[in-house]
Amino acid sequence: MRALIVGMGIGELYKSIYENKLWDVTTVDQNKPADYWDIEEVPGEFDVAHICTPNFTHGSIARTIASRCKIVFVEKPGLRTAEHWESLVHTFPNTRFAMVKNNQFRHNVAELYITARKSDEIVLNWHNYNRVPNPGSWFTDKSRAWGGVSRDLLPHLLSWVQVFEPEYDSLGLYSAGSHQHYTLDTVGSTDYGVVDPSGVYDVDDTAELLLNNNWFMYTCTASWKNPVGDKINIEFYKQGNLIHTEPLGLCPEDAYEKMVDTAVDNLYTDRYWSEQFARDTWIHKQLELF
Repeated sequence: MRALIVGMGIGELYKSIYENKLWDVTTVDQNKPADYWDIEEVPGEFDVAHICTPNFTHGSIARTIASRCKIVFVEKPGLRTAEHWESLVHTFPNTRFAMVKNNQFRHNVAELYITARKSDEIVLNWHNYNRVPNPGSWFTDKSRAWGGVSRDLLPHLLSWVQVFEPEYDSLGLYSAGSHQHYTLDTVGSTDYGVVDPSGVYDVDDTAELLLNNNWFMYTCTASWKNPVGDKINIEFYKQGNLIHTEPLGLCPEDAYEKMVDTAVDNLYTDRYWSEQFARDTWIHKQLELF
């Protein structure tokens, strides 16, 4: 079987996963050692492809490779809008598409779902102490990233909401807000890359989204540069009382592998891909609030 990986950041992880499965792996990256530098030069067809490139390139790359791939994974935040995502999927009906939702495949999902059913409020936090990604790069340029932390970290939290709330499409907007607290002059150092003082920084670096229905309140909060330190966890409440806190570290590699295996095993299961489309479209719509 053959895998195509475009972009060798998180793409390095996927490369390792497929090589361990003894797949034939082809890589494309203009910035790191890879098999090809130009996607147009890559020959052949692929069972699975991963697009792990800057946000603003996702759509063009997906359309370039879709007709030669059975399954295409697009890294979060997917495409710019839900409409763009719907157009992509409908334009290539013979290709399966999914936005990467690796957190939904963690080993403790079932256990946490039981805890969630005992709660009436869930707070999902992803606050980094000092991880503004490459300030001044495309990451902090709204015209290319479409947003800052709201596009970078909120997708992780929204994918967890879908784990806890089977009727996620019943959730209504309670409130949404985001702010830019830093500039290239004030951001200082970062533990994630380097600062380009000649670049652009015009995106949100904190974001909050509250969703609710008749039974649950979900609060998603995220920031790149939290002065009090890292806070990456899920808090479960019942009638205002904290009943459990689940710490979240980096997503383990086996969750990514399970995500891939589940997709490959369900290649011909239309119901599975209909659900992926619904989930991905819903996440896109939430991100459009920012």
